Amino acid sequence: MSRVCLFCIACVLVPAPADAARYYLPRGDASTADAGAAEAAFQKAVIAATQNRASDAYQLTYEALAADPAFAPARKLLGYVKLGDGWHTPFEARQLKAGKIWHERFGWLPADAVARYEKGERYYRGRWMSAEQEAKLRTDIDRGWRVETEHYRIVTNDSLEAGVALAKKLELLHCVWSQVFAGFAIDQPELVRRFQGKPARERGVRQHDVVYFRTRGEYNDALRRQQPKISDGCHFADVARRTSTPEASRLCSTISRNATRSHRRPGAVTRPAR
Repeated sequence: MSRVCLFCIACVLVPAPADAARYYLPRGDASTADAGAAEAAFQKAVIAATQNRASDAYQLTYEALAADPAFAPARKLLGYVKLGDGWHTPFEARQLKAGKIWHERFGWLPADAVARYEKGERYYRGRWMSAEQEAKLRTDIDRGWRVETEHYRIVTNDSLEAGVALAKKLELLHCVWSQVFAGFAIDQPELVRRFQGKPARERGVRQHDVVYFRTRGEYNDALRRQQPKISDGCHFADVARRTSTPEASRLCSTISRNATRSHRRPGAVTRPAR
């Protein structure tokens, strides 16, 4: 799958569909773990894999983890690694080994910086400053905040918190997408191999780049050179050429997708063009 660069504007968050809960995230309550239910769901997943029902197989695998977050066969199949007492993605494991921890508002931070961030301090350009001072220095997208997760690299001039909130929603989208469209990414021989406990032939994770503008005007200004009618609505843009901002040029190598023309409230993301 090609690496995608998404250009989007801060606006109204799209609510999750009513049935999103049926796509289980690899989380759960260890205190209520049910190993029997996890085993039963995973065996159904194995059967689904032999019948070339890839989407069902992966949804059942996540269901197994919802029943028991420590169910090793499901964790291994999804590419998780054991680190200490927990299971983590390879990206998470690298961050933890580097002395960072995940913060729900600020993303990955050095462990010794968390308390200062929670008090309103920010570390930028080699020194500590107030959040207000940092915000003034990051108004330009080229000096925006960087947020990195397993599948996304986001740069935004809205706020660090907005970038992290977007990253979490995109990771949820990726989780659902990887289940619904599993059959497009994995052929049956590979599907069966994985559910037999054999290592995946391809496990590489692609990170997609997201340039997240604070306002519609900044978004239009950045992309108008490539798309003169950028303000008219949705589009797909070939960004193989140099884009109009250094940051966008560095980040994007193949495809750019903008968001739909919609509301312009700050702090949220538009739907990608179809």
